[in-house]
Amino acid sequence: MCPLLSGLRNESGQVIVLAAVGMSAIMGFMALAVDVGQVRYAKRQMQMQVDAAALAGALEVSACAGVQNCSALRAAAQNALTENGATITTVLTNCAPGTGTTIGLTMTINNGPCAQGAADPNKGKSSFVEVLLAKSQPTYFARVLGFNSVPLAVRAEAARTNGTNCMYALDPTSSNALSVDLLASVNSSCGIMVESSSSSALGCSLLA
Repeated sequence: MCPLLSGLRNESGQVIVLAAVGMSAIMGFMALAVDVGQVRYAKRQMQMQVDAAALAGALEVSACAGVQNCSALRAAAQNALTENGATITTVLTNCAPGTGTTIGLTMTINNGPCAQGAADPNKGKSSFVEVLLAKSQPTYFARVLGFNSVPLAVRAEAARTNGTNCMYALDPTSSNALSVDLLASVNSSCGIMVESSSSSALGCSLLA
């Protein structure tokens, strides 16, 4: 047999190469999964923080005595963020341009709401407080693919009603925004507000 042809038929080591390529692909997918999960967690935390800020600001609307975005309202919203673990870099008001940021956390406080324009039925109503948060969330493994950060933005809107509410379900569209376990009952001496527009916003869960 020709020594040259014998050398060409030698397939030793190919499995190792294929295994290395396959492992690289698997590790890449795992890395992306970690980054995606981390980004989703960060956005969920931001949403809880912006909800708290909007509620805190709305509770101070009456103290503003008709002055939009008064200092008491702004301070309450900022304090709520700080108490929920956020560090604010920039504070803007009344839909000021430049709400997006690449460094740190930008907070925009609008009284009344204006970020969504005419799409918001509460646009311009001074009884409502709108808070937006924006920041760039750094990635880790996805940097290999050129994605160094992911822009995150969340929004919340709140108003103080004439009654006294102490329970709030703030999701604007979710079904079962407020759910009670089967055979359970809720007795409350204060109001319960459900913001969801879903026809099944109130639900009963069969499982605890």
